[in-house]
Amino acid sequence: MSTSELAGHASPALNSRSVAAATSPRAMASARAHRRRLRRRSRATAPVDVIVAGVLVLPATPAVISGFVTEAEAAPDELSTIGTVMPAPPLPFLPEELHGRPVVMAKMVHAGGAEAGRRAIAPFRALAEPVADLLRSMHGLARNHDIGDPGRHFAAYGH
Repeated sequence: MSTSELAGHASPALNSRSVAAATSPRAMASARAHRRRLRRRSRATAPVDVIVAGVLVLPATPAVISGFVTEAEAAPDELSTIGTVMPAPPLPFLPEELHGRPVVMAKMVHAGGAEAGRRAIAPFRALAEPVADLLRSMHGLARNHDIGDPGRHFAAYGH
């Protein structure tokens, strides 16, 4: 399909100029460089003995949600976060009066030592009084036993 055919069949935001920009030599070189960085980064792994991991549940207020996004963007590379705004499920560690009310359910893993993990997670804990804080230090191998793969090590990405 030619560029003009693409422009005719796509949304108004996609026109011959935007297609040409996306496929320009500069854009293609940038994409190749990004893929090389990702490949290099995925090869630069090292076993991690101690991780800090678990779930942090916070009340879902506008300040907490925007603060979570801000902190996640500023977090070190060793910290992975997944924050979900959802009605509180009927889990045994959540107070019954909270079931069905909006919360931020944050799954977090820090690969880089217990003390560094606590420092990286502290800003998230400071956003509001946690409804539940199930984050803890654990040995990487112990955690792998929990998920059924005792021979696999956690790996941290290096720069």
